[in-house]
Amino acid sequence: TVIGSDEWAAQIAARGERDEITAVARRSLQPRTLRRCAHSMSGERSLDQLTLPRADFVERDCALAREWLVTNGLGGFACGTVAQANTRRYHGLLVAALAPPVERTLMVAKLDATAHYQGKPFELACNEYGDGTMSPHGYARLAAFHLEDGIPVWTYALAAARLEQRIWMAHGRNTTYVSFTLVHA
Repeated sequence: TVIGSDEWAAQIAARGERDEITAVARRSLQPRTLRRCAHSMSGERSLDQLTLPRADFVERDCALAREWLVTNGLGGFACGTVAQANTRRYHGLLVAALAPPVERTLMVAKLDATAHYQGKPFELACNEYGDGTMSPHGYARLAAFHLEDGIPVWTYALAAARLEQRIWMAHGRNTTYVSFTLVHA
């Protein structure tokens, strides 16, 4: 099932040693905003194969409301928002459990990627600052987001090209992999 972010944080702490947990959760939002982007959050869902409709991440609040998580089986994890803005203290590309399954330490916070296509730069990152400012707006280039066998996959539209990004962790190791694949040009 898709669970709320408070429950999700508790499950990270309680079940960090399990590697099959992958979740898309919701952030605390105003009820009006939550209703606008909540249609995919109800009911039972397979978390191994999940596709979010574009409406669930095209707007800022909705893109920040969706979160992903991958784990390494040692208590370490990588997680963040679909927009790839770290909005929580436990968001990061590599949060290692130095004394498994506890003593989690943020080792790699994030990756701000810029793709170049036909001589033009396309910023894929997103950062939210303390005053609420967001820059750049990489989530606006998202054409799709889905889970493929538990691995989060972002598909970016860069003019006529499509670029896929995947993030996963090695089982039993404090290693996070990030791949970019040009799927259409």
